[in-house]
Amino acid sequence: MSDDSTASTLYRIYRSRVGKPTTHDEVRGYWVFLVGLVLAMVGFLLFLPSTSAAGASGLSLSGN
Repeated sequence: MSDDSTASTLYRIYRSRVGKPTTHDEVRGYWVFLVGLVLAMVGFLLFLPSTSAAGASGLSLSGN
């Protein structure tokens, strides 16, 4: 299980930013959502500068 100090810190931050939670799962869901959002943004930012192996010819619709 999680450490009590970490759980209370996450709970405290949730209360200061969102409000009083009704359940512990509400706080956990909030943090899971935020972590997922951050990971998605990092993945998108890492994808942008990558080059495809096919290059620009992989985007054409005409077959040669």
